Amino acid sequence: MDLYRTVINEAAAPDDLHRYLNEDALRSLWETIFLPAPVRTAWERRFPDLATTRTSVNVA
Repeated sequence: MDLYRTVINEAAAPDDLHRYLNEDALRSLWETIFLPAPVRTAWERRFPDLATTRTSVNVA
């Protein structure tokens, strides 16, 4: 989870996201990864299906 949080927050290029993140793992972790609200919002706007994976309280 720490790797995913770091990559999401610190990636220097899209290639970093492709290299270090796995789509299935990201979906399974999304609800529990602590991210700043603007970062979470930006990702959920870009990938709306991530927002639908959250089933409980907003953790951001």
